[in-house]
Amino acid sequence: MNYFLRLFFLVLLGGSLCACSTLKNSQTFRNRTFDYERQAVVNLPPLKTPSDLPTPDFSPALQIPPGQNDYPTGHFPTMTPPGFNDNIPIPVLPPKSNALTGSNS
Repeated sequence: MNYFLRLFFLVLLGGSLCACSTLKNSQTFRNRTFDYERQAVVNLPPLKTPSDLPTPDFSPALQIPPGQNDYPTGHFPTMTPPGFNDNIPIPVLPPKSNALTGSNS
């Protein structure tokens, strides 16, 4: 029973993997990588508001408020963990010897 259950799941897994490769080469899924290049670039007409509403001013949509533009130079905190730049002695391992020939490789 256990053998047949393992065999069933193995066949099921193999069939699933084979099905994925057939979908990749078929026309089921279209390549949409360059869809943005196929669209024409058009300038949209200006926004029209109804006559009974006031026309909003769209020009200052995003204004950056005045503020400090100069910042002092100085010490910035480091993001390296403590002891990252310490010299840690690493022992050099001898070369492996080939057990069949008895020579070093």
